[in-house]
Amino acid sequence: MVDAAGARNAGVEDLQVYMNNTGYTANFYMSGAAYCWIKNVESNYADGDHAQLHWSYRNEIRDSYFHDAYLHTAGSTDSD
Repeated sequence: MVDAAGARNAGVEDLQVYMNNTGYTANFYMSGAAYCWIKNVESNYADGDHAQLHWSYRNEIRDSYFHDAYLHTAGSTDSD
């Protein structure tokens, strides 16, 4: 059996992230994560989504403040 988890029992806490025109589609990205968390963070000006979780299990986002998403043109990653 292959364990495909990207991270397990790991987290980000007490952090402010400011992104604008970086080319990334999310300020926080979890893929293949299990039992991970984002806690007490401030996500400011995301180039798309503030957080994306893909193929993940039992993760938690709490006590955080996401604001001021950056708007893009048609056909690109959008914050609406």
